[in-house]
Amino acid sequence: MGATIEQTLAGVGLLNRPGQPFAYWVEGTSIVGRWLWQDQTLFNPGAVTDEVRTYAFICELQPDGTYKEHSEETTRQSGVSAGDGKVGLSFGSDSFRGKSTRREFSVGLGRDNQTGQWGAVTASMDSEQIKKPLRDYLAYYGWQPKRGLMSKLFAAELPPGRRVRRGRARAGHPGSTSSVVTAPGVHASRPPLEGVRPWPSPSPTS
Repeated sequence: MGATIEQTLAGVGLLNRPGQPFAYWVEGTSIVGRWLWQDQTLFNPGAVTDEVRTYAFICELQPDGTYKEHSEETTRQSGVSAGDGKVGLSFGSDSFRGKSTRREFSVGLGRDNQTGQWGAVTASMDSEQIKKPLRDYLAYYGWQPKRGLMSKLFAAELPPGRRVRRGRARAGHPGSTSSVVTAPGVHASRPPLEGVRPWPSPSPTS
């Protein structure tokens, strides 16, 4: 069999690389990747606004060797405005939980509260940047995403020669390889597990 839940969770810290704007950690049987991609105080005519936005990608490991994934997004805003001799306060928040793919970019005048930068500040986020390392990590250890009803029906309708085989990668004999996902014309493989092979460390920079 591929790595167990316990073995997979034990290596999650290896996903955290220097300079990465997000981090991964374990909560129960889930792996959480969270990105605080905007924390800024923005100056607008007659108003000052604090904006904090986060994106999280969560994969919950299942006993059958699959994982369920979803995203969580949160936005918090607070501000002070002045006009017509009056001062106003505003507060707001928004959240989302489900499947999402997001690419965001913003620019404004103010202060970046993470870096301390003043002036023209920017914030950007691409959800694929936080999803891909975790998906690759799970695939390396033989895990597959949980398939929904529609994907199961689609797979059942494919001709036998076109069907994608999914399942836990199994350890091979010495000198063999273990298939992760096999599709027509594609053979993705990794070295066989010997106990559990560690997730590859980043290559040293020159």
